[in-house]
Amino acid sequence: MNRIKELREEKNLTQKELAQKIGISDASVNKYEKNTMNPKIDKLEKMAEIFDVSVAYISGKGTSDNKNKLKELRESFGLSLGDLSEELQKKGFKVGRASLNNYENGIQQPKQETWEHLADYFDVSVAYIMGLNTALNKNEISISKLEYERLKAIEQKYNEIKSLVTD
Repeated sequence: MNRIKELREEKNLTQKELAQKIGISDASVNKYEKNTMNPKIDKLEKMAEIFDVSVAYISGKGTSDNKNKLKELRESFGLSLGDLSEELQKKGFKVGRASLNNYENGIQQPKQETWEHLADYFDVSVAYIMGLNTALNKNEISISKLEYERLKAIEQKYNEIKSLVTD
């Protein structure tokens, strides 16, 4: 089944409703779903936003859970796009805020070298940050998001106690 049709139906939208949301005719949506016409990038981006998936996913590549894990990791570290750009630059790798935003939203795909730098910064596997699997660390140990959150909370408590003891 065509991913546009699949996503539209999951959102309980008619072709006409989707067309109105992205500013095209319902005939165009019909053609997208029948693969007789390809959407322009701005329409793909709008659909990605509506369906909360990556452009790559709509285009038939990647998984629906995206989206890569870049935004999730960045936010878990309490970093803005600008902060992450600056932190990477301190480590000798230059990537702009706009590029990071495009990577997070599936508008642009980073080169392998960029994935590697991002994975190194967050200390996760490249496959994890790309959203290809749930293996969180470089040793490919797969844990659930809940387990990860618990481990992060334990680590935070440990660091709090450690700072009390060393002060």
